[in-house]
Parts: sequence; structure tokens; C-alpha cells
Amino acid sequence: MLCRFATLAALFGAVLLPLTATRSLPLDSHRAVYVRDTTAAPVTKTKPSITRTGLAGISSATTDIQGAVYFFQTDHTSPAMMGYALYNLQPHQTYSYHVHVSPVGANHNCTATGGHYDPYSVNKDASTYKCDGTQSKTTCELGDLSGRFGSIKANGDGVAMSPQLFIDSYLSVSNMNPVHGRSIVLHNGKGDRVACGNIEDIAN
Repeated sequence: MLCRFATLAALFGAVLLPLTATRSLPLDSHRAVYVRDTTAAPVTKTKPSITRTGLAGISSATTDIQGAVYFFQTDHTSPAMMGYALYNLQPHQTYSYHVHVSPVGANHNCTATGGHYDPYSVNKDASTYKCDGTQSKTTCELGDLSGRFGSIKANGDGVAMSPQLFIDSYLSVSNMNPVHGRSIVLHNGKGDRVACGNIEDIAN
């Protein structure tokens, strides 16, 4: 696992981030090393000025799932970016993931994380809740990452890497609606909490 997390660490040390508020930025070959806009200048190894970073190391007390969900901003006024890399999932299975309001409990208790982070109280009735990712602030819990950006889908090897860095104009690692001190919870197709991790502040 160490080499896989080293790849994630490289994301913050050698990455180009041409911030664009209107579209997501694809990862180059899913290596989580270089980021480029499909219509922008060629990839460069220039190190960005990343002001804040949030990293949730994902693991489980009952399964072999491991990985990370990460957030970062290049300055306090730019939108946050988010991505993930997960391993030892069930092959070809689909998972949902959310920011939950509280940290992981003792003995890695994912239930202690509480409900989804919903600062605007959008989800007033779970039976009628339906997230439209194009209207996040009015229809989605901000913590409903799979509803806003799409579910996590494992490949045949049980690996899932975000196909792009998702631009998030509502969650933050530096100002309004901060994710630090909260947690990420991974749910299987039945809704069970199968893995989780606290979002740690690893600011520069």
C-alpha cells in the first residue's frame, strides 16, 4: 500500500492545476501525478501553490478496503478539488461515498460518523430526496459526493480511481463549509458503511 499512497502524495508535489470553474480536470492516465485541462496548455511539472489540503485515509475494521479521498485548494478564493483512489473493493461493484458530520469513532466505528454533511438542510425527507449534481446547493446534501459527482465503480481488480479531479464550488478546505474534522464514509450497494476515514488537515 505504501507505493500507492506515494502516488497520491505526488499529486500534491508535482501537479499542474489550471483552475477552471466550469469543467472538471482529467487525470493523466489515472496516475494521479499530472493534471491537465483537455483544452489547455501541455502538462507541466510546475509545483502549484496549494494552500490547504484535506486527506482522508480510508480503511475498514471488517474488510480489506484501503485508499484515500483527497481535497485541496490552490488559494482561499478558488474552488476545492476532490479525487479518490481505493483498493480491495469488490470487483465490478458500485459504491457511494459521502462527507459525514462527525469523525470516525473508537475501534474504527464508521457508525459514529453520524449523518451526511448537509449544512443547507436540503434533505428534509429521505423518502423524496433526489440529488441533481447540476444544482448541488438546492437539491443535494453537500456531503453527498456520489450524488453530486457520480458513484465509485470498482474495476475487475477491485480498484477505483477518480476519472478526473472534481471541482467543488461548495465544500472547502480553507473557508466556508470546511471538510476538516469530518469524515468520509464508503457505502456498498446495500447502503452498509463498509469503510471510512477522518479528513485530516495536511496544510502546507
